[in-house]
Amino acid sequence: MRPKLPPMALAAIIAAAGWGAGQLLNDFLDRASDAINAPDRAIVAGRLPARWALVGAAVPQGIICLLSALQFQTRDLMSRLRAVPVVAVAPPDDGLFRALIVKFCADRQMSADESLVQYLATRLERSSMAAQSAVALLDAEALRLGRPVTRALAAELFRDGAP
Repeated sequence: MRPKLPPMALAAIIAAAGWGAGQLLNDFLDRASDAINAPDRAIVAGRLPARWALVGAAVPQGIICLLSALQFQTRDLMSRLRAVPVVAVAPPDDGLFRALIVKFCADRQMSADESLVQYLATRLERSSMAAQSAVALLDAEALRLGRPVTRALAAELFRDGAP
């Protein structure tokens, strides 16, 4: 017979492991903004390799699964997992992708005319991350050169393909 943890102890362990994993994952995902806003953070400062932050985020999740499996009968757990709906997430359609580009430009207080949005929308990988990276790169280059953000600048910057 398997030992069962008291429900409150299990809840405390799961909460602590989930919180810790979330913190590490957040630090990993926010590396770019932390380089600007918090350069003393462990990953940005080089005290913690980024891949170890991912490992550190994955291990607590494994502990949560293990503790859950010990608490419930395997058949019960499997039936619960089969009952979870599975949803596929497709890349954004044209309208949403263009709106993302406009939003990322607005976040950086950049004006984005239709020709710039059209140019980026047809050349970037269809992901939020690619759009955000491209807009950030375009903004940084415009500031470096002292030029406005235009379709022509985007064409120069992405001449050899999107970043």
